[in-house]
Amino acid sequence: MNPQELSARLSSMNASERAKFIGAVGMPGYSDDMVMDHFVKEAAWEKKICHVLNEPTEADKAVQATLQQAADQRRSVIVAWVALAVAVVLGSASLIVSIIAISR
Repeated sequence: MNPQELSARLSSMNASERAKFIGAVGMPGYSDDMVMDHFVKEAAWEKKICHVLNEPTEADKAVQATLQQAADQRRSVIVAWVALAVAVVLGSASLIVSIIAISR
């Protein structure tokens, strides 16, 4: 969750939702501006706020993107090995056919 998303989320809350959120985060009496300030300046508050809102932090998003990239690279390596194996098999078959044709 980035500051713009948090701001939009706070703006969309009604008074009871906001009070419940502020209480769950542990910032009773804080205004939206104060919540935003803590969110931007303090990583611990960012994590707490995101947890309460059930949203990933920007760091969580970066980790997920890195994990997805690693999984994609792993798939690419597997496909490359399969392609190499197919090429070897087809090359061997072609060689065998050539040998049979020559020996006749």
